[in-house]
Amino acid sequence: MTCPKWTMIYKGSQQRTGYTEPGRRVNMSGNFLSDTSTAENPYYGPSLVGAFVLTYLGMAISTAAYWRQTFRFNTTIRAGLISLIYRQTNKMNAAEFKSESSITLMGTDVERIVRHFWSIHEAWAGPVDVAIGVFLLARQLGITSLIPAVISLSMVPCQTLSHHTLIKY
Repeated sequence: MTCPKWTMIYKGSQQRTGYTEPGRRVNMSGNFLSDTSTAENPYYGPSLVGAFVLTYLGMAISTAAYWRQTFRFNTTIRAGLISLIYRQTNKMNAAEFKSESSITLMGTDVERIVRHFWSIHEAWAGPVDVAIGVFLLARQLGITSLIPAVISLSMVPCQTLSHHTLIKY
């Protein structure tokens, strides 16, 4: 099963085009609009538009490829779980069935398990996204870019406390 490897590659390319490329193009656009000497090069503006088109086309393609691989991965997990349950059910005697709910809930239970696999790559990609975002923000703003990261990290204990409180109810 090679789905997770390709999904990780597509998620990584989605992160790269999502962060670095648009920011670079925005900086180039700002320089283009503020600099009056670019009027002597008539191809600079159209090439900047072409760069934007290529960047956002790359983002769309990598996002589509990521979600395709995620759907494939989840379909593989679902098919494997259902076939395991079906094989195990066929091995049972008729006397072992106390109720028919074990078979009727099979699809629901499998869907509940597979639903958690949708975000399996978001778990590792989230901290990477934050690190890249803070790094790129630090290049522009300096040390003040750490304030959002500190606020986010300080909310982790509050979230944990809130989670444990909600579990009680």
